[in-house]
Amino acid sequence: MSQQHLDRLTAIDASFLHQEGPTSHMHVGALTIFEGPPPPFTEVLDALRGRLHLVPRYRQKLSVPPAGTGRPLWVDDPSFNIEYHVRHTALPRPGTEDQLLRLAARIFSQQLDRSKPLWEVWMVEGLREGGFARGFLPYLAPSFERHGVPAELPAHAVLHVAPPSLMRGEGEGWSMRYVPYNAGGELPEWLTAPRPRARVAVSLGTIVPRMLGTGGLEKLLRAAAETDADFVVTGMREEELPTVPENVRGVRWLPLNALLERCDATVHHGGSGSTLTALTFGLPQLLLPHGADNFVNADVIDRAGLGLSVDPHEVTTHTLARLLTDQELRAAAGRVAEEVARQPSPARLVGELEEFAAR
Repeated sequence: MSQQHLDRLTAIDASFLHQEGPTSHMHVGALTIFEGPPPPFTEVLDALRGRLHLVPRYRQKLSVPPAGTGRPLWVDDPSFNIEYHVRHTALPRPGTEDQLLRLAARIFSQQLDRSKPLWEVWMVEGLREGGFARGFLPYLAPSFERHGVPAELPAHAVLHVAPPSLMRGEGEGWSMRYVPYNAGGELPEWLTAPRPRARVAVSLGTIVPRMLGTGGLEKLLRAAAETDADFVVTGMREEELPTVPENVRGVRWLPLNALLERCDATVHHGGSGSTLTALTFGLPQLLLPHGADNFVNADVIDRAGLGLSVDPHEVTTHTLARLLTDQELRAAAGRVAEEVARQPSPARLVGELEEFAAR
């Protein structure tokens, strides 16, 4: 879903904002340690500045409608200054892990300024060599000894399961085909029988319904009622849905890979498993991102022309009609499915992994 000026916050983002208080911050953070000498801070700034256009939201701030009429909006910040958001500091000597964690805790404990775009990046220098992994080695020494291997950090390799054409960023790794597996389950007869018309799979995963209920499906189900297709909503029973048109079926559980194999399109929240499974079967996708990595996956699919991405509350019959009839989307999805099929299977990489482990 493209990020525009005056986009309205999603329901889940607005709920996080509403729940935040002076002593209960709802932002998320991460701490990453890199090996090697630190790059000059100006290079870090330039690298981030050169990629800001890929995530327009990083230049947008909150705007609350008058009298709180509706969820807040994202608006472009005319006074955006990247040097406010990207900070530079260093640990005092000796640069221990404990010092780094204390600094991270202090940073994370500060509420983000809502008058500016809601993000910060801190570059911290001065951590002495070794890092977290080496710090754990003494505790793992008995396990290493029991297996007859030296207590030292092992080499590591990275496996990329996304199709190469959809990979973002830089970094070396081994390409490996994503193999959908969603446990077993008895398939109902109506699923394996020939379908009289198009079938669309719908899933919000397991987390979104627990956090927000099924309200995010209301507009979709209304549009589905006027669409010439059958819809299968998995992950919830029909009595849990806000409305159940005649062409909508709710099922508590179906293996997603078995369902998508027997569908013509899919609607989902943008989770990585749902996205990759749809790519494997070459299905056009409609993504309704709610949080976490959903927006990143939705943006990748949207930009690649493999599907559509809209706010869950803005789904229309036109959206569903395009999902089912746009031949460019279907052709692009088919090409990526062929690309996935050409990736090495996990079985093919076993020999290389054995050689790597024996080094």
